[in-house]
Amino acid sequence: MRTLGYGRGFLCLPGRSAYLREMDYLPFYSLAPQHDLIRSELNNCFRKLMDRGNFILGDEVAGLEAEWATFTGVKHCIGVANGSDAITLSLRALGIGAGDEVMVPALTCSPTWMAVAAAGAKLIPVDVEMSSGLIRPDLVEAQLTSRVKAIVPVHLYGQSVDMQPLIELSNRFAVPLIEDNAQGHGARCGERMTGSMGLLGATSFYPTKNLGALGDGGAITTQDDQLAITLRQMRNYGSSIRFHHEIKGVNSRLDEWQAAVLRIKLKYLEGWNAARKQVACQYLEELVNAGDIQWQGGANQSGANHHLVVIRTQHRDALKAWLHQHDIGTDVHYPLPPHLQRSFSDYGFRPGQFPAAEEWASTVLSLPAWPGLTSLQVSRVCDAIRSFYHKR
Repeated sequence: MRTLGYGRGFLCLPGRSAYLREMDYLPFYSLAPQHDLIRSELNNCFRKLMDRGNFILGDEVAGLEAEWATFTGVKHCIGVANGSDAITLSLRALGIGAGDEVMVPALTCSPTWMAVAAAGAKLIPVDVEMSSGLIRPDLVEAQLTSRVKAIVPVHLYGQSVDMQPLIELSNRFAVPLIEDNAQGHGARCGERMTGSMGLLGATSFYPTKNLGALGDGGAITTQDDQLAITLRQMRNYGSSIRFHHEIKGVNSRLDEWQAAVLRIKLKYLEGWNAARKQVACQYLEELVNAGDIQWQGGANQSGANHHLVVIRTQHRDALKAWLHQHDIGTDVHYPLPPHLQRSFSDYGFRPGQFPAAEEWASTVLSLPAWPGLTSLQVSRVCDAIRSFYHKR
């Protein structure tokens, strides 16, 4: 089997689902079932785009922006090159930069931190809930100062942050919320969609996201008319009219091909999220009381989009190795929290400074979970996990 990414079985290249026979190596993730379903639509779309000859900021981008805004429940969507740019440009549009501070969760993928750093702001990490891995609103309030100009909650693994306390803090102290919604496509907090509750929502359409392109892509959502105008200028060299540049901007444009792919996939997103939920529920049912396994947020997965199915165990590395021996791929999201990465060594963070984030990093394991994963394949993973604990 051909694979792409971080070693054997991480990500199957788009291809026929025959590669995923029940007795084959079971990869951590595969796009094959999704792409098999829409292959003819993708091929037809590619031919139309080639004939049309407009590849940057055309009808497909405009169409996706309108459709994603409607899906998310906001007035505006601005397509950009990737999820990192979505965060950086959101900060810049608010005038946040050098000398300002931005609060971020201590547990997230490092690009969240890097996007803030790219805007020139200082990072203020906040530890996470031990049960969920999500930012703790009480610690946000405790660490909030007049220097903090934005808070960036991350809807990690597809489970929404408890936004209401953060919204109240945002309103009370006039500190804007910028949601990192890269893993939250279709997730909800109560009745509201993630990406619609902050002043701005930043998302990524990286191929393995719940709504993924065939390359890089990102978007920003907002209800604010003026911010939408500013961001459309910023992504396009600061220009609204060709060769007239109102502000200093960058080249961060979502291209027509990726937008067209995303429009096709968006029609299937709710169904694919439902399939992810079915997989997650089967794991929860079959692994009840298995060893020392703990689930994100306990057994309460209400509102989650199940971007990842993660467990925590004190035997993470041994279990990962055991599953690999049984031809089952897994991954770790994330093995080293940002504050301990060499890239942020200039901050002088120390081990033990954010204990919950570090506990998650040392115990979390992501199980195979994607639309198209069969019940038999999920049971195969569960059988292998139970056998691991039985032998101990």
